[in-house]
Amino acid sequence: MGQKYLLVTAPGRGYSGGGKASLFGFWPLAGNWPLAAISAFVVRATMRASYTLSNLLVTVSSNPLTTMDVDVRFIVNGSPGNQSVTIPFGATGTFEDTTNSDSLADGDTAYTDVTAGNEPAVIELEVCSYILDSGGIQDYFTICAKEYDTQQAANATTYSTLFGTSRFGSTEADTQYIFRQSITYRNLYCYVYYNDLQGASTLRSRKNGANGNQSVSIASGATGAFEDTVNTDDYVAGDTGNYQAVVGGMSGRFIAISLVSMHGTSAARNSAYGDVTGLTIGWGLTEFVALESGQGTTEATESPAQCKARGQFIARNLFCRVIANNLDEATTIALRKDGSSMDAVVTVGAGATGTFEETASITKTNPGSLLCYLVDTEGSTAGLLTITLLGVE
Repeated sequence: MGQKYLLVTAPGRGYSGGGKASLFGFWPLAGNWPLAAISAFVVRATMRASYTLSNLLVTVSSNPLTTMDVDVRFIVNGSPGNQSVTIPFGATGTFEDTTNSDSLADGDTAYTDVTAGNEPAVIELEVCSYILDSGGIQDYFTICAKEYDTQQAANATTYSTLFGTSRFGSTEADTQYIFRQSITYRNLYCYVYYNDLQGASTLRSRKNGANGNQSVSIASGATGAFEDTVNTDDYVAGDTGNYQAVVGGMSGRFIAISLVSMHGTSAARNSAYGDVTGLTIGWGLTEFVALESGQGTTEATESPAQCKARGQFIARNLFCRVIANNLDEATTIALRKDGSSMDAVVTVGAGATGTFEETASITKTNPGSLLCYLVDTEGSTAGLLTITLLGVE
């Protein structure tokens, strides 16, 4: 049996009618995707090791379709793979392919395809996940992604989280994830969807607030895929990691980076919410967050945010970064399993900001365990709290 990891993508809110996905489109294999992409090129990941993906699973919370089924299929090298699920019109719940799997080799590209007929209603697809088996070695990939509107203006230096949503902001500290286990990252990759800059740009890894070893140079006006196939970055417990974009060009122009990914070597893979603009939650609420999401998406009920482990995993080192908080009482943030909070809990005091961690406990999952995060502000009577990172290893 190989080393296994859980991959999760959670479409964000924002489609017409409040839905989370259009009736056709393409999704990355992990991270956030607020809308269904208009091109497979902007979401597909390039493999830099051999993997087996299995247990394609999709959760549907609302389905007003009356005549058209929805097909969700794994795509490898532009062609349908072995895994797929069909969601009958009107059906909700969890749909999983427990029979098929797909083998991937170095250089293969992959993404998830969603197709349906032409019906005006919008189905709400909440979570899509896979099990990644790296065949006995410790190797995986991490992805942050966003639609075309990830626009970065010319002549600016900005920063993004390693996970969740590929959006960039001006404050580096808001994007820094603190690792508690050693990881080596390689093959920094990005896809540039649009670029009318009249100047070169650089995307690079960051470590402890300084430039990492990996970077890609994007020429003036260039679009497409860019990858550093030479350099690596080693992170140990206590190191911080994030991305930096140094954008050139003329005022009034911009570049759009729709996907950034790296391959990692470690026994632990981070399953984290990430978005530099933050997840803002008001007072007096109990909200649930999918493991690898972004775009400010929460759920008022737990089931739409849950993903199924489909394997025996150990989750540890709950981490949260709070960048703004004027709530008048403490907030509870927890990892949830099967509808209950685990020992992985942090308490954010009234008005407190910064990083919050629980590093002592471990949570063991079973193949059917349902996982998500909880953010509870029920005790407060006024204020807001904003989170940019929330994850476990």
